[in-house]
Amino acid sequence: MKLIIYITFFFMCALSSFCYVAQSQNTRDQFRMANDTIPVKEERLELYDYSRSRSIPVALYLPDSVSLKQKLVIFNHGYAENQGTPYLSYNYLNSFLAQHGYLVVSIQQELPTDDPLPMNGNLREKRMPNWENGLQNILFVVKELKSRMPNIDDKRYNLIGHSNGGDISMYFATEYPKKISKVISLDNRRMPLPKIDSLKVYSIRSNDLPADDGVLPTPAQQINYGMTIVTLPNTKHIEMSDETATEEQKKEIREYVLKFLEEKR
Repeated sequence: MKLIIYITFFFMCALSSFCYVAQSQNTRDQFRMANDTIPVKEERLELYDYSRSRSIPVALYLPDSVSLKQKLVIFNHGYAENQGTPYLSYNYLNSFLAQHGYLVVSIQQELPTDDPLPMNGNLREKRMPNWENGLQNILFVVKELKSRMPNIDDKRYNLIGHSNGGDISMYFATEYPKKISKVISLDNRRMPLPKIDSLKVYSIRSNDLPADDGVLPTPAQQINYGMTIVTLPNTKHIEMSDETATEEQKKEIREYVLKFLEEKR
């Protein structure tokens, strides 16, 4: 009789634990569903760096609920022949991340008055002035945002960039690894991914254009430095912005980026 009582007791405890885990999972799922519908406010600012006499347009994607030490994402667009608005061309991703609690700022890197981006020769060397300019833009924007929004986490923020914007992101992470929590490129092709133990590095690759030699780590280096590289089998290099990506491609990119950002270090 005692044996039956003990078995029943342990069974009830196990069932209770299972129900608690299931309830916790349901709570997390409900929170995720709620996050998917967080209202997002979009703002555009025209910042000005007087030290460089440079205008820096930015788009802000602000979650309705802003927390202490707000998680910050800096987004860097792909090159668009010095047009003035490509920083607005990734709304499908930036507004999505804001819905999940991130404060996202998309920076207009090139201005119509800038020199065109070099297309021939040693591009890693010739594009360095552009990347240096992008680095200074990021530093200025983060400093300016911190003065306006003291609650943002300006010590360890996240960088995302497409194509040349991915090169800028990887260059910044290489130069300032202690400022970065995670860096994600959408098919950057020129700047090598930084091999730094303290940095989480991710890259989402297209199915058509290869990266230059030395840009992507070897499989052994990926394991050694904890890097993650995924290839999208149905997405080309140019199919990663609002104007060019299909809804299916946008969904796949969003899911990967959010997964990377929320992955534990």
